[in-house]
Amino acid sequence: MNLSTNCTVRSLKRANNGMRIAIVELPDGTFGEAPAGDGLKKDDQAKLSITVGVQSSRLYPRWLRVERA
Repeated sequence: MNLSTNCTVRSLKRANNGMRIAIVELPDGTFGEAPAGDGLKKDDQAKLSITVGVQSSRLYPRWLRVERA
């Protein structure tokens, strides 16, 4: 199952392993960090997407990412 919400990219940084991390602002005014997709720039409108799996009748996150809207 995929869940997503709109967000605004506020900044980008690189983790020690080279992965790009996006700091995003969500519609309710809170901030979060997630792996960034290709082509994202500061102040872009984007989507924060979460892939949720089900195992033993429980939900668990499988993938979290910020993608271009």
